[in-house]
Amino acid sequence: MTTSTAPVGDDARALVDALLDCGSAMLHEADGRRGALGPAIRPAWPGARLAGPCRTVRIAPGDNLGAHLALEEAQPGEVLCIGSPASYPYGFWGEVVTRYAIERGVVGMVTNQGVRDVRELEELGFPVFCRGHSIQGTLKQFPGDHQVPVRIGQAIVRPGDYIVCDSDGGVTVPAERIHAAIELAREKIARETVAITKIEAGISTRLALGFG
Repeated sequence: MTTSTAPVGDDARALVDALLDCGSAMLHEADGRRGALGPAIRPAWPGARLAGPCRTVRIAPGDNLGAHLALEEAQPGEVLCIGSPASYPYGFWGEVVTRYAIERGVVGMVTNQGVRDVRELEELGFPVFCRGHSIQGTLKQFPGDHQVPVRIGQAIVRPGDYIVCDSDGGVTVPAERIHAAIELAREKIARETVAITKIEAGISTRLALGFG
């Protein structure tokens, strides 16, 4: 297993704040409309949002041992991204593993599977994005494949990529493009702020946005 080479300390906090300020939709468009997780991956509880570098693990269908092992290697500030080839969303994540994730400094979890103990996750303030809620139990037999590319929704997530999820959805952006994506997203936000001012003055969206 490998560790993240993401920024640490104040630099990491500033980067995460910038990603959250931009939001998933703006970053998706800024990065060439790539990396969207798709509409199937939604917040487990209302208002959840997260951003950070990805630690990935591919778990076996109906088995969550890999998730526990990934947390043992996790670094503070990482987002655990867990993929499985299972078509049925097992409920492999709940309150107990969430409490361990918080102790490890993990800032959220994203998966193409299901979760349980949703009320407790919300009370703990731990952001989770998933395919749905599921109480279907899991085994603990297979260690999984760690720090490998995993499919979550419509996107391939690589270790060290950045992921941003909020009420609009989720997007993953490769580390080598993250600063450029932030700058482009900020430019788009500025343009739309000007457009909104024009719209409020009675100008049409077509003219305000400049495609007419």
